[in-house]
Amino acid sequence: MDSRIRLSTAVLGLTLLLAAILFGLGTAKPLNLDNAEFPTEAEATAKTWTPVYYRGEDMPRRAAVFHPPLYVYMLAVWVKAFGASPASFRYFGFACLLLAGAVTVLLVQAAHGSWPRWRFHLWYWPLLMLNPYTLQTASIVDIDSSIYGPVLVLLLWAAMRLGRRSPRPASGWVLLAIGVCVAFWLKLTTALILWPAFWLLLRGSLGGSPALRRATLVFWGGALLFVATYAAFCHLLDLNFRFALAFVTQSVFQRGAASASLADWLSRHMSQAPGVMAHLVSWGGVLPLVVLPVSTVFYGMRVRKRAAPGDSAWFAILLISLSTVAVYCLITGVFGGAPFKYTFVFWPVVVAAAALYLAGSPFDRTPPAVKPVLAGAAIFSAVAAVSLAGWKDRLIVEGLAGAPAMAMVVVPVLLLAAGGLMQATAGTGRLGRLAICAAALLSGGALLGTAIHQARADYSTTYDYG
Repeated sequence: MDSRIRLSTAVLGLTLLLAAILFGLGTAKPLNLDNAEFPTEAEATAKTWTPVYYRGEDMPRRAAVFHPPLYVYMLAVWVKAFGASPASFRYFGFACLLLAGAVTVLLVQAAHGSWPRWRFHLWYWPLLMLNPYTLQTASIVDIDSSIYGPVLVLLLWAAMRLGRRSPRPASGWVLLAIGVCVAFWLKLTTALILWPAFWLLLRGSLGGSPALRRATLVFWGGALLFVATYAAFCHLLDLNFRFALAFVTQSVFQRGAASASLADWLSRHMSQAPGVMAHLVSWGGVLPLVVLPVSTVFYGMRVRKRAAPGDSAWFAILLISLSTVAVYCLITGVFGGAPFKYTFVFWPVVVAAAALYLAGSPFDRTPPAVKPVLAGAAIFSAVAAVSLAGWKDRLIVEGLAGAPAMAMVVVPVLLLAAGGLMQATAGTGRLGRLAICAAALLSGGALLGTAIHQARADYSTTYDYG
């Protein structure tokens, strides 16, 4: 085996091993606040296979239908297989994280028509798996932080693949509609974006109006199938069919202080959005969240110029991810100082967009040279050591106004901007690439230091942070 391939394989293997260790060190911490809801529901469901559980003397038989209970049943099966403990419940999230990472690679391949190669993976997996937002959100026992993302990304991949097939079998559309039904059985929130997402992904191969008709038929066919099956389920077990919908509506429109009008609601949520975005940057790093809108605009311009066949599909994926992040930052807030779980469903896609940008030639089959990989790993590790010793989790605790923000946010942004400008200038492209890579290594290494600190911390690193 070529030494370059051996080194790249070793880096990826060490990345996944270190991520598993960091995740495992915190799995035994007590479950608190929202983290304690689903485990209780799953334990009870594993005994009776009915989603009803004991929630105190005033609610001895509480129905676990805040959301449709497919996730509760999945956790119940997990309990049967691996037992009920904080570590067991959290490892379900880690398994879903690995699945989400792999499915996102499938999505990149389907969009661009070629498998991403070493240069992509050497950026993607470390930036995804050695990130405090990734590791701590995956440890939250919830729908958005576990299985919801892989299911939604898999449906986007399936729609993209189906739209490009010729002939397109009717069974494929039926299976896609069943997939929509499954997504609604998990939760009645982010799955709503599948309707416009299907249209965006199909319009390149079917045309605007036919794609809209097909997307509408598949999405609403799946939605009606969900209504029929969930109504039958609730009737059979004497559960409240309307409760899940009412709970989601209340969460979006009535959370916090009651609004006097729509204008008041919009004003209140617009004012909270910058704080939520800053919280996301503090947890996940500035690099992916800067590259996402920039890449969306870039690919949108390429679509207008019809530069490459895969541009339309990847632009649709980026637009879907960016819209999801923006909407959730607008409609809901941070709870308990925990990582913002609602945007996590497309987080691997956001990181993949950054990795595609950093890789330069992500589909080049030639492994990168040994010296640049070793140098990058050394810088990444050195920054992580400095972060662990000095910055710890201060960026999360103090926010963007704290001292660590200069090194972990401001400097990477300046390097990204300088690198972008140099790449657009003749004769300085190589220097620009180095500046962009330096931004990623500085930001990613600092976040790894935070992740290591959190793994060793004896306090809660999700809800009731600190």
